[in-house]
Amino acid sequence: MINFFNSYNIINLVLVPSIIFIAKVTEVSLATVALIFTSKGYKKLATIISFLEIFIYLFAISRLIDNMTNIFYYFSYAGGYALGTYIGIWIEEKISIGYTNIRIITKKNADKLEQKLHFEGYKTTKYTAESVSSLKVNVVNAIVKRKEINKIIQIINDFDKKIFYSVEDIRYVSG
Repeated sequence: MINFFNSYNIINLVLVPSIIFIAKVTEVSLATVALIFTSKGYKKLATIISFLEIFIYLFAISRLIDNMTNIFYYFSYAGGYALGTYIGIWIEEKISIGYTNIRIITKKNADKLEQKLHFEGYKTTKYTAESVSSLKVNVVNAIVKRKEINKIIQIINDFDKKIFYSVEDIRYVSG
């Protein structure tokens, strides 16, 4: 009778797939963060992270290629990729680098909203615009750090729960 739990099987069925999984999670998380840094203009940091990412990728793919018939390696690779994507997005949300433009459009008088935003330390620009149906609306723009989006959205919703607003990423801010 063959001993299923010999050291060869434990290494090929548990240890190597675990290493592939961990390597792939790390690699894809780094790739996601590097892509975000690239889109924000952080060239040097994106380059360093990309180097590490590819180094880990080569390690993980070489383990998979070593034994193309082991289905556990495929599941480890795919599972690591999926979890790495999720973790990369989570990391990006936590570091929240850069700025966003929040554009608020309301039918109400926006003076109180603008005053509250100024009181909270935000700089705004307010103007009147005309909607497609020729309705006069007030537009308030604020450029804020991405880390502050939830705080400013709470202020907006406290002013009017049915208000329309959009949040747009900004690559560079000057002035």
